[in-house]
Amino acid sequence: MTASATLPPAHRLVETSDASATVGAWTLLRFMLRRDRVRLSSWVVGIGLLTLYFSLAVRTVARDEAQLAQLAGMLSDPVGRLMTGPAFGMEQPTYARFFSAGYALFRYIFIALMSAFTVVRHTRAEEQSGRAELMRANVVGRHATLTAAFLLTAIANVAIGVLMLAATLAAGFAPAGSALVATAGVAVGVFFAAVAAVTSQLSESSRGASAMAGGLLALAYLIRMGGDMSEAGGSTLSWFSPLGWAQQTAPYVEDRWWPLLLLLVLAAALTGAGFWLSTTRDVGAGLLAPRLGRSEAKPALGTPLGLAARVLRGGLRG
Repeated sequence: MTASATLPPAHRLVETSDASATVGAWTLLRFMLRRDRVRLSSWVVGIGLLTLYFSLAVRTVARDEAQLAQLAGMLSDPVGRLMTGPAFGMEQPTYARFFSAGYALFRYIFIALMSAFTVVRHTRAEEQSGRAELMRANVVGRHATLTAAFLLTAIANVAIGVLMLAATLAAGFAPAGSALVATAGVAVGVFFAAVAAVTSQLSESSRGASAMAGGLLALAYLIRMGGDMSEAGGSTLSWFSPLGWAQQTAPYVEDRWWPLLLLLVLAAALTGAGFWLSTTRDVGAGLLAPRLGRSEAKPALGTPLGLAARVLRGGLRG
């Protein structure tokens, strides 16, 4: 009789579970990079070029200090703050400050949309199509897909941040403020990737998950609108919006880095929640029950004309 030198079964299970949860994540990441190389590159390059265009265009829009002061006054008005943000530094405007106050918010929105759509496309959409179940039949950990999707989105956001930094430096803006603008964009992207990691667990469809993430982005924008319109520099309400946190960094004026910690801390919490929620449901299922359809068809569907109108309505809408 020989003695076994292996660990007790309970310990082996714990270690195996911890070690295998993300097995295959790097392989999936390489696959996602190859699959999304055109789509994701278009997002990254597009946002980078948009940043370069706006950073150079401000000198064309305002050719002298008088025109710049006039445009800065428009951004400082309540309506201007409603659309673009708290308008830091507009009492002593520079081209860099005008660029940050007038255009940064819209780039953050594009980054947020890209991040949310990317995570949903590689998580919930894969489950909806049935491909995720086929992948899990191989050596793939429970958290591998979400881990790879999040890493892919983080890589894309870092690439956008690098291009944003290069674009603003090429325009002659201050390095400290340029680094802050770029980092804020990365932080916003990571935050909404974390939001999508949660919404992908809630909805059974990729459309529903994207709609929930987009709805939260719209809510953040509306809250920011109310807070920034009511007071120059933003009011207390502005601090209830993730977009408001990014803008409260005040690039080229105060260069405050600490509001980005709010984005990153909450992003970490949401990411953890997304991983935990993924363990509480079956593959392909959502935590929110789908709305049930009608138990009986409408009377109009009982006629040939009504049935034809129902079948063809999508094509008729264009």
